[in-house]
Amino acid sequence: VSGQEEWTGYTTAFSAKDTSTFVIGDKKAWKKLWQSLSESEVPAVNFDTKMVIGIVSAAKDRAETIRILSRRKTEQGLVVDYYYIQAAKGKQTSSAVYILKVIGRELEKVSFRRLDIDGGGK
Repeated sequence: VSGQEEWTGYTTAFSAKDTSTFVIGDKKAWKKLWQSLSESEVPAVNFDTKMVIGIVSAAKDRAETIRILSRRKTEQGLVVDYYYIQAAKGKQTSSAVYILKVIGRELEKVSFRRLDIDGGGK
């Protein structure tokens, strides 16, 4: 979809035991990631001024969706705060959930911080 800057969905393309995070800064890496998640046409992203950040849950996380809460600059670089909305107790999740978001290009290091674990709040 032209102009779309966020995509979410479910995937079985990743079998990691832990959450996977991505910072995509070029068309080749974007195409590879997109084609692992979707059969639809690769969305256009202007990587001269933009980049894509992505998060994919692990099966053990029982996530129904992922939300990016904020992006903030720190002395260490850009921090992306996110959280999971987990499936109800007893409900089985069959695949990982993902979120991909286009943001302004950053030259700094990008790190990801999950807020809904280790007492970090909900």
